[in-house]
Amino acid sequence: MYKYQRLLILSANLPVLLAINIVIAFTLVMTDMYGTVIGQEKLFWLILLISVTAFRYFVHSYFSNDNKHKLDLHFVGVVIAGLTWAFYPSLFHQNMSTKETMLSLIIFCGMSGGSVTLLSCDLRSAIAYVSLTIFPYSVVLIMSGDPSLESLGLMGLLYGVALCITAVKSSRIIFSLIDSQAKVEAIASDLEIDSHNKDQKISMLEQRDMLTGLLNRKSFISAITLIKAKNNQHRSLNGFVHIDIEKLHNVNQNYGHQYGDHIITKVGEVLKNIDKFYDTCSARYGNDEFTVHIKVNTEEEILKFIATIKKQLSVYFQLDNIRVKPDYYFGYYIGDDSISINQAMRNAYLAVTQGKKSNTRVCCYDTKIQEDQQRNQYLRYHLKAAIGAENFFMNFQPIVRCSNQEVHSFEALVRWELENKNISPAEFISVAEEHGLIIELGQLILKMSIEALADMNKTHPSISISINVSVIQLEDDDFINYLQFIMNKYSVNPANVHLEITETAMISNITKLTNRIIQAKEAGVMISVDDFGTGFSSIAVLRNLQIDYIKIDKSYIDNICSCDKDKSIVSAVTKMAHTIGTNVIAEGIETDEQLALIGQSGINFYQGYLFSKPVSFKEAVHILEQEKQRKINK
Repeated sequence: MYKYQRLLILSANLPVLLAINIVIAFTLVMTDMYGTVIGQEKLFWLILLISVTAFRYFVHSYFSNDNKHKLDLHFVGVVIAGLTWAFYPSLFHQNMSTKETMLSLIIFCGMSGGSVTLLSCDLRSAIAYVSLTIFPYSVVLIMSGDPSLESLGLMGLLYGVALCITAVKSSRIIFSLIDSQAKVEAIASDLEIDSHNKDQKISMLEQRDMLTGLLNRKSFISAITLIKAKNNQHRSLNGFVHIDIEKLHNVNQNYGHQYGDHIITKVGEVLKNIDKFYDTCSARYGNDEFTVHIKVNTEEEILKFIATIKKQLSVYFQLDNIRVKPDYYFGYYIGDDSISINQAMRNAYLAVTQGKKSNTRVCCYDTKIQEDQQRNQYLRYHLKAAIGAENFFMNFQPIVRCSNQEVHSFEALVRWELENKNISPAEFISVAEEHGLIIELGQLILKMSIEALADMNKTHPSISISINVSVIQLEDDDFINYLQFIMNKYSVNPANVHLEITETAMISNITKLTNRIIQAKEAGVMISVDDFGTGFSSIAVLRNLQIDYIKIDKSYIDNICSCDKDKSIVSAVTKMAHTIGTNVIAEGIETDEQLALIGQSGINFYQGYLFSKPVSFKEAVHILEQEKQRKINK
């Protein structure tokens, strides 16, 4: 036990022990303490002892402490040395005087006493050395028949026993110290291993996605960099595939996040297996998005690869009793090493984005997407500056009462002119939503619209303003506070403020928006549902949220004169809305025939180019003044 540690202690002490042995031997043989004559027998004995010492030093120097036999060889050397010392009194004590015998015994006892301490790391060696150097000499003296020598022998024997007891105690102390040191080292080793494991875990967390075990985005870039460096002599192209799980948020809402996580985990498992088979590299790009790198030579190869992924992913994933088969969008980009990894990943992502817009399941990054992206970045840059400088203006389209053709309200429509060109609201609002600018833009639109309302209400207190708001605005925790702040600042009647929400946006986010709509209603604001008929809202939703107005989408009005089906739908929607106390506005009225038909359907209000296109604030006020003058003239 602890052989290696004991060898370390013995090896540290052995040269000193051997040196003491040689010095004592030379003292006994070569000095004149026993007379001036050196016998031939003593010289032979000295040569024998030097040979034994040389053997012991050879074992010490030649063999490594890792050698499992080294401690046993040391023990053999100790035994041989002890026997050599034991021969000395047996061979020469007959010619010694009592004084010489006493001096020799003292030397032997002193040498053994010192050796016991040095040899205690190997108890058998310590006991053997004491037993061979003291006990034979003591027994010889006891059996000599000389009373004085018998006393010396007895004292030597007792001293040898005492040394053996000391050797046992010293050995226990050494073992205890070695054991304590071993425990300390074991604890230190455990701590080191634990620290190493934690470092590895931290490293894995830094490099891997916890849910799937795939590389994260940062480590994916590092991995592809290494792959490109290894394959720099090959002329193959870098293919990047971006995978988007369609509507995973609906799964989370309907079944819980644990099921969404289950799907993500399963997709990760599929991609890891594909990596092994196709020598690809996959990573989790975002919440419900993944990216894969593959070396290809043609576009056909990457399309076949995507087909393989799609086939393996187009399965049902089951957790407990719930089975779901997700759909996916794939975007891909192929390029050489001149394109940065970040840009290549971005291109594949943009391909997926375009695919989702056009409902294309597999979409390639092309020049059209590139141009759209450049346009997007151009607008983002200028849009941010325009919001800060408030470089927007409002147009207002009248909403007219069908029964008497009087203006009931205006829809506020934001406009932006950039470098003498009008930018479509649909385009720049989409850019604002994508780049996180919609909250600031929305607040600016609210401010300009309510400021215009306040000016109108000074002379026309019953006029309302209808303001379009996005879902992102409504989800903002500060939306209601800001709305109330602006209304208070301009001292407008909250009932004259109408917030327009598209039906599709409202239904797809009904859980989140319900509380916000209720809060807006509590503040006294009216709520309108825009583009009604494009979504799937129910009469119960409209009733429970106490929607004030619905605006029938223009697509139903366009063919109302020629399509009986559209005419019936408009009539049915109007009756349904009136049963729950909701007013109806028809959008896109452009002909007198359309106006007559919606009047017959019982629609309350309309807007469209038949009455007026969107106009400036000054023109809107002029329309109100003309209407006021007509009433006076009547």
